[in-house]
Amino acid sequence: MAHSYEDEIPGEEDIPDSKKKHPVLRESLFLTRKKFMGLVAERYQLKEGRTVIGREDEEEPSDISLSGDDTISRRSIEINIVADEYGFDYILKVLNASNPVKVNGKEIRIGEKKYLDVGDMITIGHTNLRFDNR
Repeated sequence: MAHSYEDEIPGEEDIPDSKKKHPVLRESLFLTRKKFMGLVAERYQLKEGRTVIGREDEEEPSDISLSGDDTISRRSIEINIVADEYGFDYILKVLNASNPVKVNGKEIRIGEKKYLDVGDMITIGHTNLRFDNR
């Protein structure tokens, strides 16, 4: 039986204890994409909860659809912003990726999760996105 994006993946509950809680407000979180030698930036605001990021596709659009890079899968990654009594967790999960997904140069495989910190660089396909609050 194939897994859908909503299925639990065995072992995903074993996220490292080194995660950090962040007090940053969810309204001020962005993915920033630099284009044209870093001179023009596109900013995508993230919301609390699940945000799916992928290649622009009219039939199955993502919450954030990126154009101009055919090496990105249609529903490549998700970022979950989860609030609790201590602050916020920022969790990236790879949903589908024909090409490697990296966080700060380290490859993250399909189904794996990675806690993010403000300033982390996410690479999907040939596109770099900075996870930031400015």
